[in-house]
Amino acid sequence: LRKVIGDPGVELLPLDVLGAGGEVPLTGVVPDAVRAAAHKLWGDVPVFPSLQVGATDSRYLRDAGILAYGVDTAPTSLEDTRRGYGAHAANERAPVKWLPQGTEFLREVVKELTK
Repeated sequence: LRKVIGDPGVELLPLDVLGAGGEVPLTGVVPDAVRAAAHKLWGDVPVFPSLQVGATDSRYLRDAGILAYGVDTAPTSLEDTRRGYGAHAANERAPVKWLPQGTEFLREVVKELTK
């Protein structure tokens, strides 16, 4: 990378030096609430974790031992994905049709977490 960048003023550090944040478990109250809300609204749909490779401030919470999850409130379909809709996709946007369902999903997740 140093050779490609070609600028001695750019400092490159290993990821562990940058503080990537701790891992969060894929089981527990938050993942369970997400699954329960999704199944309540949409039936037997697949719910799975995904790695978001972009920057997030939650890494500082995880470094401090606080579990921090990103919950996507914009449901999507395989067809939407094929069209390039979604975060950081070629056509980065969420179809309007998903706004009411995304809002209801977030409401259900919060209700599950307050039980």
